[in-house]
Amino acid sequence: MAQSITSAFVGDVFEDLLTALVLRADIFDKNLAALHTGFNRNLYLPIISVTGTLVQDYKAQPTLTTDSSGVPTYAEELITLTDKMVFIDTITPNGWRAVWNEFAPSFNELMLEMQVNPEITRAFIQKIVARVSNNNAFNIWQGDTTTTGATYAEFDGLLTKLLAAGGYIDAKPTGTTGSFTASNINDYLNDVRQSMLAKPELISHPDNKIVVSHTTMGLYQDAQVAISGKGATQSNITDFSSNQGEMLFYDIPVYASAGFPDDVILGTRMSMDPLNSTLHVGMRNVDDAENVKFERVNAYSETYFFKMAYSIGTEITTPEDIVLFDLRA
Repeated sequence: MAQSITSAFVGDVFEDLLTALVLRADIFDKNLAALHTGFNRNLYLPIISVTGTLVQDYKAQPTLTTDSSGVPTYAEELITLTDKMVFIDTITPNGWRAVWNEFAPSFNELMLEMQVNPEITRAFIQKIVARVSNNNAFNIWQGDTTTTGATYAEFDGLLTKLLAAGGYIDAKPTGTTGSFTASNINDYLNDVRQSMLAKPELISHPDNKIVVSHTTMGLYQDAQVAISGKGATQSNITDFSSNQGEMLFYDIPVYASAGFPDDVILGTRMSMDPLNSTLHVGMRNVDDAENVKFERVNAYSETYFFKMAYSIGTEITTPEDIVLFDLRA
């Protein structure tokens, strides 16, 4: 998704600037969701599945209908995008001359070419991308545009979409309340694992993973430390060197992700490959011609403004392949 920059900026630009707004979130570093970019207005996610007992005895001339043993299905889910922007005004680069000479505009930049110093642009973009990416990480997981007073409400996140869609596997035993602790986290993780074991095509999938918050990961680590004796624990029963997970729960990689809520465990197929993931994030430009601007407020002013526009959204597919343990109220 090549970006088009129309501004007074002269200098280096990140080729996929807007994509960087989410790529800095660890959900993609850890292959916990598929990222879709490069499309125009709408993106439909293909859902392909085949059911039935496919393998049977060989026949030189199989009979149509009678010998057919598989049922292919195809469906689509639409990623609904929300238009967002970053807008900052009253940026006065010339006022920073006494702080850092590198930021001070040259005579040509300030008086003749009316350009903003490239060092300022680079610094601003780096800081803005980092800050917006962190905000997007929380919204990607738990954004909620419906609940009044929701902490993260920029767009509906993956967990919000999952709860609204229904059809997922609820691993929480009836009547379970409270919060995760080092004393109960192993039991709750095992509830998720048992639910995944009950679905062979899920537990055997190479991209099956468990994701938790960083706080929950700490509780799991505390639980492992507290186990007495020298025998195997849940975290080292499998050879960790052959797996990319931060920890293991028996044979399932467990990841902590920024923005993921406490007291929730999610187990499913997670991958950057859209056909192998149930979790999806879409992102595109609002306007390919003017998605980023760093310009003077007016021709005779030393004050600049920064504007960056983008669209972002999430979607889930095949919720029947998602295991959720949610202790939130």
